[in-house]
Amino acid sequence: MANQSTKYRKFLAGAASAALVASAVVPTALAAELTDIKGNTHEKAIKSLVDAGIIKGYPDGTFKPNQELTRNNVVKMLGKWLETLGKAVPADYKTVQRFDDVPLTADDELLKYAALVKDNGVFNGSNGKLLAADKISRENMALVLVRAFDAVNESDLVSYVNDQTFTKEVTDLATAKAEAQPFINVLDFFNITTATTFNPKGNVTRGQFSTFLNNLINTEAPVTTPEVVSVSAINAKQIEVKFNKAVDTATVINAADKALKGITVSGVSATYTAKLSEDKKILTITASTSLDGKDLIVDLPKETVKDEKGEFVTSHLVKLSVKDTVAPSILATEAVNASTVKVNFSEPMSSVPTPSFKYADGTTANVTFTLDASGEFGTLDLTNAVAKKDVTVGFIGAKDIAGNLISPNPSSVTVQKGDKDGVAPSVVSLDALAPNKTVIKFSEKVNGLEASDFTGLTVSDVKQDSTDKTKYVLTHTSVTGLNSVSLNASAVSDFSGEQNVVFTKILDYKADTVAPSLSSAVVSKDAKDGKEYLTLTFNKDVTVLGDITLAGTERKDGVSTDVTDVKISKASLTGVDGSTSVYKVALADVANVKSDASYVLTLPKEVVENISGVKNVAQTNAISFTRTTDSNTLAQSVKTITPSLTDNNVVTVEFNQAFDVASAENAANYTIDGAVVKQAINKDANKKVVTLILETGKTTFSGERNISISGVKTAAGVSMEKAHSDKVTLTENVAPSVVSAVLSVDLKTIVVTFSENLDALTAGDDLEVFKGTDTAALVEDAVAVEKIVDNKLTITLKDPVTTLDLKVKASSTLDLADTNKNLVVFPASVNVTSN
Repeated sequence: MANQSTKYRKFLAGAASAALVASAVVPTALAAELTDIKGNTHEKAIKSLVDAGIIKGYPDGTFKPNQELTRNNVVKMLGKWLETLGKAVPADYKTVQRFDDVPLTADDELLKYAALVKDNGVFNGSNGKLLAADKISRENMALVLVRAFDAVNESDLVSYVNDQTFTKEVTDLATAKAEAQPFINVLDFFNITTATTFNPKGNVTRGQFSTFLNNLINTEAPVTTPEVVSVSAINAKQIEVKFNKAVDTATVINAADKALKGITVSGVSATYTAKLSEDKKILTITASTSLDGKDLIVDLPKETVKDEKGEFVTSHLVKLSVKDTVAPSILATEAVNASTVKVNFSEPMSSVPTPSFKYADGTTANVTFTLDASGEFGTLDLTNAVAKKDVTVGFIGAKDIAGNLISPNPSSVTVQKGDKDGVAPSVVSLDALAPNKTVIKFSEKVNGLEASDFTGLTVSDVKQDSTDKTKYVLTHTSVTGLNSVSLNASAVSDFSGEQNVVFTKILDYKADTVAPSLSSAVVSKDAKDGKEYLTLTFNKDVTVLGDITLAGTERKDGVSTDVTDVKISKASLTGVDGSTSVYKVALADVANVKSDASYVLTLPKEVVENISGVKNVAQTNAISFTRTTDSNTLAQSVKTITPSLTDNNVVTVEFNQAFDVASAENAANYTIDGAVVKQAINKDANKKVVTLILETGKTTFSGERNISISGVKTAAGVSMEKAHSDKVTLTENVAPSVVSAVLSVDLKTIVVTFSENLDALTAGDDLEVFKGTDTAALVEDAVAVEKIVDNKLTITLKDPVTTLDLKVKASSTLDLADTNKNLVVFPASVNVTSN
């Protein structure tokens, strides 16, 4: 598409690691051997993916490019892809149903990948149903492809494309359902589809999907550098920092005392604590004192805060003026237990006068209210209230930190003390999932379950299910065989205050006797280091036992040769994102693999084992790939950033390598907080130094601020690995302007006032005074020359004037400037007025 952004990275070929494998159960033919693709529209894409080892044909040597895909097929394909890239299959996929029409008795592969794609937001279903047997339409394919991409890359392609200006080539977009239209725009923008008629309602064939997939693999997607989206004061005590990616909690919050770290707030002496939202993209900073009416500097220095993948968040510096005029309100009430209710406020409160507590008949209820030290909530104690009887709690005159009254004033909530309902919470099920995993399910929601509440197991972690709040997964020391497991009496209570009785069950923890197997082997090139990697995905967690020597067939220059010595050392295999089921190795580190050669190799037996020590069996021709070459990808990087000492509108950036001029001169690749880069110009014959021209009048204060540089390529076309974040000290570049020109009572002196103080040393023959339409300037006093005091320049004429029809104009030698050397912008003429 036209006008695409230049900030891109290659989408890893591993993105398609499992695609179409699901629908080709027994892999056989290589691309050259497929009998039914010659002349097919999708031949090139099919061959490319087959030769890369990403997809395979059927045992009879066909590919069946015109066969339509079902939603079941695509769930399994994309599920395997997510798994290949390190997304873990949910541990509860056998016990928690994700779709109403996929019962827990469905085939294990569908259950597993349905859970994975649902939990990652790829497939949302229709009215709770997957409709697995239905054919998948092209519009729904657009939805799941983009969602899958976003899930892996933590990106938001729809939002990105919505912000772009480009020529839309799909002409039948309006025929797609509204939900799918922005996703089709994504495929259009990135040329994943090149058809002008997209046919949204049509079904997708294997051939078409191959083209979708091949285009996706070779698409350059926007680099989403971790960065701050916004910083704002949300009330008089709290600052909200929004990130575009989930951040690493440990880099912004001190675990011991919840104190803010990685970000500094200056301007008010206070203790700052912090809290991350559930998605880890919003950091709320709370001060120990009021910030209202204060000017703050919020600074996130470079290389301090990381996202969840370990990349540093781009530095960010912002000046913040806090003024809270928004009235607080009650957000909600929350039952803690049968006799305790939390009242949550929209912001921290400074004072909450004792509320009123009334039953429906107007009598007073015996209830107490305590405002938490944070001011964010208060607690109602209903211990002495009558059970199952409504209590209206009235708040009058409550104020936030800035003194704003609660709205509405008064505000009220209605609560009720729970009564024991005679039904204690009970254990519905207690089952062994694995030697180190157990799941427990209660008859209702409960409070207080802890690791120490169990006997018979050494439990290290208790995790509530994200969807079924009555279920918990226990992680514990591995055990095998029969084991008596008990939940202690009174370990938990329900919301009416009833407690459980002891529950004991004998569980059979079986060793995993099923041998692990290799699910897929995919080669992809890493966009950052230019290396080709072989990714091996097993169907379960495994331990690599030693070096792996592979045997099979090598095909190079049209000649096939038997090989027996392709060796992967144990040390060179690394788990992807810490996984023990997905491993990768750089092909450059695999012994006896040649460039521009294809391989079909057998995984030997007993090279990995599962948690129970069961070793794998040999898998013939399980690993097939084509080795090309690693790329020379020495990335572009910034050497120095230097502001001009003589021109406040100029900053020079020196790069370590000669740059690609087009990317270096793209002003959008440079951002400076509190300034606007108007133009980037190459004036260097060596193409290493670019001159940034700042827009006059946009740098409104002098001082240090953040600068970010990205997207600049080397002359060889290799871009920067990530945005370069640094600080640069700029001098304000707002030019002084004329406010007025006033004739004094002596009729000889004219005082010209400017918008700011001027540099007295620049005074001279800068201005001239003209009468009416005269073309000759009035003569100035030879002794009383033009003088500057602060923001006023005085012109003294030789003789008194007899008219107010006077104008002040700039002389040809005008060089007036402010104290920061910003030259005065003088209009064509300024009319003189009298006092």
